[in-house]
Amino acid sequence: MSRVLMEYVGESNVLASDLREDSGFGRGGVNFLKCVPRVATTYSPDWIITNPPFDVAAAFIEKALSFTDNVAMLLKSQYWHAKSRIHLFERHPPSWVLPLTWRPAFLELERGTSPLMDVSWMVWRKGETETRFEPIRRPSAREMSRLSFDIPELSQLLG
Repeated sequence: MSRVLMEYVGESNVLASDLREDSGFGRGGVNFLKCVPRVATTYSPDWIITNPPFDVAAAFIEKALSFTDNVAMLLKSQYWHAKSRIHLFERHPPSWVLPLTWRPAFLELERGTSPLMDVSWMVWRKGETETRFEPIRRPSAREMSRLSFDIPELSQLLG
């Protein structure tokens, strides 16, 4: 995810981290919920974009929105179906719900290439309070192999 963002906004504008020590990209061993990013003391990030652990996604959403008004979280597609999350939705309605029209293989090496989970991007943008829904088409194999591909939705959201 960070590599693609770097294609759009430049390497120096993306801070990549992961809870796993061995993620292979960015700074490993960073627990977003327990740390205070050094950058938060000097400036507010334009965006926080992540795929949080699903069991603590609500805490990730709340914390991210405390740093910036522009947040994108990759969550299970049925995330808002839980009664316990309705208050979070009412306090912070996402601007966009963008379901992927394919199932990404997040842990292909560990679990294989037959993923079972449907996911959606939930996006919050400053000043937008009406939730819109728009499915995202799967990029072609050619686009995926180039690493840098044009996603109109991403370009529009990062505006």
